[in-house]
Amino acid sequence: MAGKASPPLIVVGVDGSESSKSALQWAARQAELTGAELRPVQAWRPPSTYGMPVGYSTPISGAGP
Repeated sequence: MAGKASPPLIVVGVDGSESSKSALQWAARQAELTGAELRPVQAWRPPSTYGMPVGYSTPISGAGP
């Protein structure tokens, strides 16, 4: 299948640290120089205490026996 080739891809992880900010700046400049697509990524996992505790429930007024 003949088609247009995808541009090169530069992926950089960003977590807000000074070193990741430097990495993002470098990656942005490199993408500009090479015509690559820049894809910054960030991953986040909610802490185990995020939200309501397991097994916690609030009774609904007027519901149940």
